[in-house]
Amino acid sequence: MSAPMDEGLRPFATQERAAANSAEEFEPELAPHEIADDELRAALEAMLLVVPAPTPARDFAEAVGQPLARIESALRALADELKSRRSGVELREVGDGWRFYTAGAQSWAVRAFLREQGRVKLSGAALETLAIAAYRQPVTRSQINAIRGVDSDGVLRSLVARELLAPTGTEPGSGAIVYETTDGFLEQLGIASLAELPDIEPLLPGPEAVEEILADPRLEAAQSAEPAPLVWNVDVE
Repeated sequence: MSAPMDEGLRPFATQERAAANSAEEFEPELAPHEIADDELRAALEAMLLVVPAPTPARDFAEAVGQPLARIESALRALADELKSRRSGVELREVGDGWRFYTAGAQSWAVRAFLREQGRVKLSGAALETLAIAAYRQPVTRSQINAIRGVDSDGVLRSLVARELLAPTGTEPGSGAIVYETTDGFLEQLGIASLAELPDIEPLLPGPEAVEEILADPRLEAAQSAEPAPLVWNVDVE
């Protein structure tokens, strides 16, 4: 059995790898082939279409094996390009993540389209959010998030676009926007009033339980100021 190699005689590549692992700066494992700028842009566009929430540039860098600095530069260039040609899609940096959104100037078209497509079945997430709003209204986005345990921003915006929910004011104290069901919601269900809804309220967390969940510091981000309505995620469900 050979003796352990002296630290000073370790291969240079091994020393470099150890230094990289201990460095605070992020550097992903590089892709097996060089990626041209146009190929990288196409890859970012494809990934951005499927992310469920604003996603850090670091995640994209890991996926394609490119330096973080290059990914951040490419994301900003793509965002600037979409904005300069007045695209109906915007790439925004929200918090520490990136995601495609519909441009606010085209919100009228999104609203009209979703209204005409009202016959399309709602997703399970949309039905869940709608049920929470119906039985807990007036309700804020943060309260819906607390009950569902996941971010419901995109789903909520979709329901507003479909005119099944509507912002009706603000919550005293926090100033958060509150949402309630609409006449369109009643019409879609074929009922005259909320009193005709089946009694499932006992199955939902009570106000005290919701307040306890909201008090969790991990939900601090979810309790931030409500976003302006009439701007929707590309993934409307």
